[in-house]
Amino acid sequence: MTTSRRRFMVGMAAAAAGTAVGGLAGCGSRGPGADTIFIGGPVVTAVPGFPEAEALAVTGGRITQVGSRDDVLRLRGSETTVVDLRGRALLPAFVEPHGHPFEMGTTLAPPAIDVRPFTVSTAGGVFQKLTEAVADTPKGQPILLNGVDPLLQTGLQSFTRTELDRLAPQNPVVIITNSGHAGYGNTAAFAAAGITKTTPNPPGAQYLRGPDGQLTGEVREAAALMALTA
Repeated sequence: MTTSRRRFMVGMAAAAAGTAVGGLAGCGSRGPGADTIFIGGPVVTAVPGFPEAEALAVTGGRITQVGSRDDVLRLRGSETTVVDLRGRALLPAFVEPHGHPFEMGTTLAPPAIDVRPFTVSTAGGVFQKLTEAVADTPKGQPILLNGVDPLLQTGLQSFTRTELDRLAPQNPVVIITNSGHAGYGNTAAFAAAGITKTTPNPPGAQYLRGPDGQLTGEVREAAALMALTA
């Protein structure tokens, strides 16, 4: 939990107990007052037993009061900025350090098949999902599996183009890694994407080739993945 979020939660808990943080309770308009006061919309506290408040005050970059509109407005001074939320909610600063919601949505939504280690823990489970998909998918229709991770799925190794050809001889197959930085395809998938052994690598990405110059079936980084899955 970051310092700012910890301060927010401490402030919310204190407000829930009826305590003003920072010693500003009851100061009214004396002195400069709060720097900013937010009113006019729900203040979401994320504190059990005190899920919402009517207003919030900030002074010196810190939350100094959370509570009812009347109580918080007592901190209003001559230089206080009052922000009317106009019904909008004020939320804690949830920090999401690294995520790709759009990509996750498109690669996990049907017809994509979720094979992340959180749902499939072993290599056998991944191959079972692929086998089931091949059996259920009409000839020629593509199959997409998302989320394989050789580091977390017991016994799993990188896929090769010839291996995927054997497992799915009649369907284009693409398998994306859990990191999103690599993927694997069979011959039909590369053919459908128009990628051959002579296709130049996209900028910042790579179609891996063996000593014989043939595609191994592995691609790396977003531009190559997008070309293979498009």
